Amino acid sequence: YAEGVRTGNDQGNPCLPFYELSPMWFQVDLPWQYDVEPRSAEKTQALVDLGLIYCSDEGPCVEQKGATDVSAETPNDPSKEAAVTLRIEATNPTKAARKLIAALLVLVLTDLELCFWPPCSTNSEACHTLVQVWPCAGRRALLAALRVIHGWQECAKQPAGAIIGALFSCKGFSVVNDGNKRTSNDDTSTEVQEALAAVAKEVQCIIDVFCAPGVQRQHMAKGCKLEMCGDIWVHPSVDVCTFDFCGRGLLATETLSPGKDVLRVHETSLLNVFSALSSRHFGKAAKLLMSDGLHADTIAMLFAISERRRCYGDYSKKTSADQEPWPPWGDLLLQSPALSDTPQLLAWPFEAVVALGDTQVLKVVQDAQTSLWQLVRQVSESQRRLSPDVAACLRGPVEFDDLLWARCLFDSRAVAINMEAPASLQGLPPSGGESVPPLSETRPREAAGHGLQWLLLQNIGSKDKEALPKAACWVQCPLQVSSLAPGVDLLNHSANAPCTSPTFCSQRRALVVSTVASVPAGANICICYGALQNWELLLYYGFCPENNPHDRIVICLDDDVQASEEHEDENFNTVEAARQVVMQLHGIPTDHALWAPPAPGLATECPVSKFVTEEAEAVADAAASMAAAVHGWQLLGPISPQLLRCLRVLLSEDGPQAVDVSAPPGAA
Repeated sequence: YAEGVRTGNDQGNPCLPFYELSPMWFQVDLPWQYDVEPRSAEKTQALVDLGLIYCSDEGPCVEQKGATDVSAETPNDPSKEAAVTLRIEATNPTKAARKLIAALLVLVLTDLELCFWPPCSTNSEACHTLVQVWPCAGRRALLAALRVIHGWQECAKQPAGAIIGALFSCKGFSVVNDGNKRTSNDDTSTEVQEALAAVAKEVQCIIDVFCAPGVQRQHMAKGCKLEMCGDIWVHPSVDVCTFDFCGRGLLATETLSPGKDVLRVHETSLLNVFSALSSRHFGKAAKLLMSDGLHADTIAMLFAISERRRCYGDYSKKTSADQEPWPPWGDLLLQSPALSDTPQLLAWPFEAVVALGDTQVLKVVQDAQTSLWQLVRQVSESQRRLSPDVAACLRGPVEFDDLLWARCLFDSRAVAINMEAPASLQGLPPSGGESVPPLSETRPREAAGHGLQWLLLQNIGSKDKEALPKAACWVQCPLQVSSLAPGVDLLNHSANAPCTSPTFCSQRRALVVSTVASVPAGANICICYGALQNWELLLYYGFCPENNPHDRIVICLDDDVQASEEHEDENFNTVEAARQVVMQLHGIPTDHALWAPPAPGLATECPVSKFVTEEAEAVADAAASMAAAVHGWQLLGPISPQLLRCLRVLLSEDGPQAVDVSAPPGAA
């Protein structure tokens, strides 16, 4: 940013860039990234190892650099604890962006990923660990950075709050000026917005580099326009195409910039429990089956089975003038593979699954099939209790193969979105409509369970033809709704995907997929299906990518620990009890992972590790510690430090008390 950001005075004379005049700092609170964070102490120590915070004698972790000490507790919201509070140099966008990403990279780590963080590590060892976890956790950290920056930008647009020693404060975000050189016509809010825009631009550059491997493969066939039924919007520069390496997908015919919507699917075009309950063909059965205790996902699968049967019967009349509108999901259901062609593990012959030679995968498949057989019995019992006219909505009996097909379809093509039920299913009047009887007042007084919402089922009829129909009843439904979204099912997978995961916009009442990185013309438009191992991708989606940063070998030592507890030797049990205590005191887990080295050509370079290293070089003894680290935890390679600590405790001959579990490899 050589030109800087300039302001003008009343005479029209240009001023120097504001960051040359005003040393401005952002004081920001970063929250924990998960609802439950059992590893908060380990992540705090990791931030200390990176030099982002330090622990004072009083105990709380505070920012290392800046004019004042900043507590790790949220200063502006006493009711909510912040993971860490940082002071970010607003006048240096590159440094600010990388410091933010480094902190968030630690906060988004999962338990298995955190196993690679060495205990009592030097700065060099901590940086080495950042490089190790970057391919698998970098995307989460970058998206989290975008979210918090957008939140700060919204705060900067609001009227500034008052806080002692700060120029601007709002919801865990404040601006501090350590200098006195300011122009007479300075507008703090404008400067803050400009500085945040510069930081956001730096983060966006890093995201574009990270997502580049996900958009480099070029197509070989010409695409065609994606024709969809229903209330579905597709970006004009998006075509459907058959790729050589992954089959059908979506093609960018022109460059798509970050922040652009690719697809928008209105709630009326989503196949889920809500559309099942509102369906003219299936609604009666859906309400009765749900009131009978069937899960919302089961209702959606039964609706898909019924609609597929209906579409097969009506396909010849698809373009007929007297035919009702073709359902938005009709083509999706008809084009989905038959059970004999389904590539997921659940549809494989049992002998083929056994031939894989993986007992964990075999057990998962067996458990899933057992659960599916139980569901078949439950559905059959509920279906028998329906009256014949209502049971006819299913268009035939539902057998194991039907539910297996539906399960594979939802596993591979459905998306789980947090979606509040439509107003009609909450007993509320439609937006802008006339008032209706206050059915919402009959809602149960107790709150819905965690992650659940109440649904009102009206005119649900009766299972018994002789009984009177019920007026209404309330049932609970998950907030996270599995939905088949036409068009979204064509988005292929990439660990470096340039698009966000599908989300539901409550204002537009639509599922939205947008770009988070630049997508060049001719690229396959992808999303990330999740941090899944290859066997999980094979189980749910029926494919294994060649290069998967999330693939790993999981080692569980819990069985060895339990076996030692059952040993009959009293002295042996005493030693094992001591080992249990040592592992608990040091926070050593029993589940560990081995990662393969990242494949060449992937975005493996961690842009924040250089920043952390440069920060450490300012410390007097940094050079010595970094030199010593060459012979420390970095020598383990794909083995996690926590695995080495666990093996030291379990295999020690002199007892666990005599072992220094945190000593680096090769220490005397």
